[in-house]
Amino acid sequence: MRKTHGVLRGWQKAALAAAVALGVALSGAAHTPVYAKTEKAEAAQKKLTKLSVDAKTVKLKKEGTQQLTLTAAYNDRTTENVTEQADWSISDSEIATVEAGLVTALQSGKAKIKATYGGKSVTIPVEIELISKLALDQKKLALRSGETKQIVATATYSDKATANVTEGAEWETADSKIATVEKGLVTAVGFGKTKITVTYGGKTTTIPVEVDVISKLALDQKKLALSSGETKQIAATATFSDKKTANVTEGAEWETADSKVATVEKGVVTAVGSGKTKVTVAYGGKTVTIPVEVDVISKLELDQKKVYVKPGDFLTLKLTATLSNGSKVDVTEKAEWTTSDAKVVTVEGGVVTGVGSGKAKLTVKYGGKTVTLPVEAAVISKFEAEVKKLTLKPGESKDVKAMVTYSDKTKADVTEQAYWVSLDQSVAVVEGGKILGVKAGKATIVATYNGKRANVQVTVEEQKQK
Repeated sequence: MRKTHGVLRGWQKAALAAAVALGVALSGAAHTPVYAKTEKAEAAQKKLTKLSVDAKTVKLKKEGTQQLTLTAAYNDRTTENVTEQADWSISDSEIATVEAGLVTALQSGKAKIKATYGGKSVTIPVEIELISKLALDQKKLALRSGETKQIVATATYSDKATANVTEGAEWETADSKIATVEKGLVTAVGFGKTKITVTYGGKTTTIPVEVDVISKLALDQKKLALSSGETKQIAATATFSDKKTANVTEGAEWETADSKVATVEKGVVTAVGSGKTKVTVAYGGKTVTIPVEVDVISKLELDQKKVYVKPGDFLTLKLTATLSNGSKVDVTEKAEWTTSDAKVVTVEGGVVTGVGSGKAKLTVKYGGKTVTLPVEAAVISKFEAEVKKLTLKPGESKDVKAMVTYSDKTKADVTEQAYWVSLDQSVAVVEGGKILGVKAGKATIVATYNGKRANVQVTVEEQKQK
C-alpha cells in the first residue's frame, strides 16, 4: 500500500505534465504577473512637483555664455536633470539666445529665460552688460584752443566688475564749433562752453568743457596819462579756469572810445589829441577798460608870476604842465596864448612883446586848464631930463638925455624917442635932446614921452666982450 501511494504511475505523470502546461498557457493569456503590477502602481503614484535652475540670475558680457542646469523634483523626493528634455525660450532674442540651457549674450540689455518641462515652468532674469554706473576720469575740462584731451569712460557692471568702455561708448558734443570728440578724445576748436555726452549700456553721463574760458582778464596798467604823440604798450593777461595764465595781448580785441584822443592796436596806445577817452579790451568773453588821458593836466603853471616889458622889448615865458601821472611837460608852444590888450603887449608861443605903456593880462589855456599872468608894459613911474637947468651962450649947444624909470625900477634912455620942443625958439632951440642957445634970454625946453613931461630951464647969457 505504501509503495502504491508513493510512486506515480506512467499515465499519471503524463496527465500532470499536460495540466501544468495548460495552466502556464492560460496564465500568460489572461493574467498580469505580480512584478508588472508593482511597476504600474509606482508610476501612477510619482508626480513632478518643482522645476529649479542652478542660477537665480544670468549676468554676462557681450558674446559671453553660461550653461544652465534644469532639475526636476518629484513627490517621491527624487530629482532628475531635465536640461536637455525641457523647452527653453527667451523674451528678447536680440539680447541673448538659449538652447538646451546654454545662454549666449548678444547685446546689452535685460531679458527673461523660460524653461518648461512636464507642465511646469521657471523663469530666470538675464542681464547682458548691464551697468550700474558709467563714470569718466575727468569731472571738467578746461582747454586752450587747439589743445586735445583724452577722456576715459569706465563702466561698473551689476556684478561689481569694471571695464574700460571708452572705445565702445557713444560720444557726442553739444557744440562742435567749440569742441569735437571721438572715442573720448576731445579737441578744442573755438572758445566758449559746451558739454560732452557719453552713452554706454543704457547709461549716460556728461562732462562740461570750457575752451579758452577765462575767469579774469587783467591789464598791466590801471590808467594812462600821455602827452600828444606819445605811445604806450598795454599788456593783457588772461587767467583761465584752470588757474593758468597767458599773455593774450595780440589775440585780444582792442577798441578806443574816441580815436581823436587816442588810437589802439594790439595794446599799443597812441596819443593823438588832448582829452579823455577809454580803451576797451575783450577776450574770451571777458572785457576790461582803462581810462586814457592825453595832455590832461592836473596843474598848469608859468615860470613868472608877473611880467614887466618895455615897448619894443620882448621876453619869453615858459609854460609847464603837470600831468595826471605826476610827470611834467613843457607845453609852451602847444598852449593857446591871448592878451587882454594888444596895444600894450602882444603874445605868441610864450613870447611877450611890449607895444605901449599900460597894464594887460595874459591868458594861457592848455589841456582844459587856464592860467593868467598880469603884465605891465612900460609903465613909467618917472620921466625926467638929465638936467633941470642949463646955461648956454649964444651958439653954444648941449646934449641933454631924457630918462625914464619904469615900475620894475629899471631905467632907460628915451632921448631919441621923446618929443622935444622949445617954448621960446628965439632964445633956444632943441632937436633930439640937443639944445642950442640962440640969443640972450630964458626959454623952457619941454620933453614929453608916453604922456609924461620933463622941463629944462635954459638961460642964454650974452657973451662978455673982451
